Amino acid sequence: MNLYYILILFCLLCACGNQKEDYFSKGEFKQWAQTPPVGWNSWDCYGTQVDEAAVKNSDCMAEKLKEYRWEYIVVDIRWFVENEKGTNYNQKNPIYVLDKYGRYQLAQNRFHSAIQGKGFKSLADYVHSKGLKFGIHIMRGIPKYAVEKGLPIKRTDGITADQIYSTEFQCKWLRDNYTIYEVVEMWTGKNIGNFFNIFPNLSDHMRADCINS
Repeated sequence: MNLYYILILFCLLCACGNQKEDYFSKGEFKQWAQTPPVGWNSWDCYGTQVDEAAVKNSDCMAEKLKEYRWEYIVVDIRWFVENEKGTNYNQKNPIYVLDKYGRYQLAQNRFHSAIQGKGFKSLADYVHSKGLKFGIHIMRGIPKYAVEKGLPIKRTDGITADQIYSTEFQCKWLRDNYTIYEVVEMWTGKNIGNFFNIFPNLSDHMRADCINS
């Protein structure tokens, strides 16, 4: 175990040691999570084939359910693939949409407001205009296509996708991405930050999938 991980473990132990045992006073009731997060997720109706028109069905939720605290509209999996078909994942010949740094982008043939590099902005603005919250689904890891093309990682000194990937522990049920190895500090501090920078002030909820497999 190297010094870096020893320091992390020490900090965690110290934090745990400083926690108060009497977190709840006798008879006290915390007013947390009065309702679970509720809303609409595109997977439940459209699977991998969600498009802009489907997301704008949020009109109905805003009109009928917002008063009951239904508030989340989530664009689920594979919004970055142009040729999804049927209800199953197209893993035979998917056409991925990525930018020059290997980050997934909206498929414009399904999300027309994403033209000219606008991405999710117009769609998120529409959902927010209804008084609702906007969510996005992502997969862990780094896109296989970015690895195959050796695309650069933004804000790094010449590091490319093919230098940081591993085929170990790849998601078993969807093989769009590879996993990452060794360069944990660089990846978490740079590349994940780069990914979230695609969606500044747009997403209220981010769902990261296939974490445990």
